[in-house]
Amino acid sequence: MPFEFLTLPDELQSLANRLFTDLRARGYTAKREPHPLELPSTPSIRAKRRHETHYFLVRQAWAIDEVEQWHRYCCSCATETRLSICSSVKTSAKHLTALRKRGVGLIRDERGALHHECETRDLAFHARAPSLASLKPKVRTLLGESLERLERGDWRPAFEDACGVLEEECRSYLLRGLKVGRVKYQAGSKTKVPTAAQIRKLTLGALKNIFCGMVNQNQIEAHLCSALTKLNPDRVRRTHRKQAKAAEAAVRKRVGIHFWLINNSLALLV
Repeated sequence: MPFEFLTLPDELQSLANRLFTDLRARGYTAKREPHPLELPSTPSIRAKRRHETHYFLVRQAWAIDEVEQWHRYCCSCATETRLSICSSVKTSAKHLTALRKRGVGLIRDERGALHHECETRDLAFHARAPSLASLKPKVRTLLGESLERLERGDWRPAFEDACGVLEEECRSYLLRGLKVGRVKYQAGSKTKVPTAAQIRKLTLGALKNIFCGMVNQNQIEAHLCSALTKLNPDRVRRTHRKQAKAAEAAVRKRVGIHFWLINNSLALLV
């Protein structure tokens, strides 16, 4: 049974209801027209899923001033917050550019189907990584996709991919060192030499233990020991505690700095 949206005209009721139904089908907890005092205005729908809060403004024609106020509000939030316009009319190229520049999504009604014309990003995420142009060519190749994801606000897969890249390059470094007899590390009272097969299976935490325990540790290995020690706790949080709000907040807070650390570590390795 369709809901009545009190702030929308009759001609937008069907569109708002289809959007509401679509969001619930995609696993969101959706609420019609919430009006907490801190909001810039009453949104048509507020949808929540895991760590994400997404506001939707259903409009026949929308004003850039309203979008700007909502953009400022979303940028002020502490957790993942997104904003989308849902419209029944075609948007001009000028307005599309304005939405993309702000990271605001646009959903358009096309013959009864919802078409995502402009993707949204996490407006409350403000970390900035090194520019691609400033990176060493090989680091740019290795890290480019992750950095582009980070710039779009998709920090979770960006961080996981970047850690995977660093992991692989650390393994390659150890495999090269193994061939010339460089890889010996202290584990308690014992000095160990890993096999090539063991090195290829090492996780970030296990790599940290080897680099920190290296016999005759050089400067690169000392830097990698420090970097992996800082990265590993948040890599563990992302791998094993994805649903925990405290873990999410902790990693989100540090992920920008982690990217600088990963970039500088890769620059030592390649």
